[in-house]
Amino acid sequence: MINPMNIGDKSIKNSYLHGNHYVGVVYCKDLFAGDNKASGCLYCDDVVIMPEDELKELDLSKLNHNDRIYYGTLHVTDAIFKNKEGEYEKIESRVD
Repeated sequence: MINPMNIGDKSIKNSYLHGNHYVGVVYCKDLFAGDNKASGCLYCDDVVIMPEDELKELDLSKLNHNDRIYYGTLHVTDAIFKNKEGEYEKIESRVD
């Protein structure tokens, strides 16, 4: 079950990360990497982009403790994903 502290406020349309955040899966309306208003890097297993109405319907009991939900756009300096080997790599070089 997701940690209740990792669930964003539904009224916040833009979240700006500060500092490094090591998380599981991020669920958000949109992700903007390279924002100079943000001063934080997102290190995560994956990011799931979905419409706001679908975000509100997520079954919180099925999410992992370290997952995060942002109901708006998440702004970060860099988004760095874990690859299949468990190592982090920047979003620009990510291949699905």
